[in-house]
Amino acid sequence: MPSKEQDGYPDESNGFYGGLSSPPVIVALDTEHAEQTVTVHLGRKAGAIFGTVVDAQTGKPVEPCAELRWKHAPFYSWGGYGLLKSKFRILVPADTEITLTVWAWGYEPWFYKGKDGEDSFHVPAANQLIVPLQLTPNRDRTQKPTDEELKKMRESISAYGCGDPAPKP
Repeated sequence: MPSKEQDGYPDESNGFYGGLSSPPVIVALDTEHAEQTVTVHLGRKAGAIFGTVVDAQTGKPVEPCAELRWKHAPFYSWGGYGLLKSKFRILVPADTEITLTVWAWGYEPWFYKGKDGEDSFHVPAANQLIVPLQLTPNRDRTQKPTDEELKKMRESISAYGCGDPAPKP
């Protein structure tokens, strides 16, 4: 699928962006048909979120696991380790209510909560929303994990490389 992320057009082959989009057009070339004229549609321009992820006590950067999910169609989601870096900018479907969950070992899970108390956000096309994240430590950061904790961590790793986040309070 065509994309031009630097200009706000995401790769809509990722279901998080495309939703119920139409299937891609396939063009076959061979010796008898060496050329085809194709019109490329970039799709809908996205919004973007950007910010930083830091330890709330020390201000040091944290590399978390994260999950973005359509609030009203939760089967459209995108998550994993590396989705949000400690400094991030990521495209989100424009004018779509999105929830954001962030978690990392040794920290309380973080759930987006707007100033209005809403648990989701929406960003109009070509607009941006600042999302500064401060993760609160939930254990003694100087203490190494026990063998049992390490075992649980390894067991919880998903295909994305993240354990599951804690359920919402």
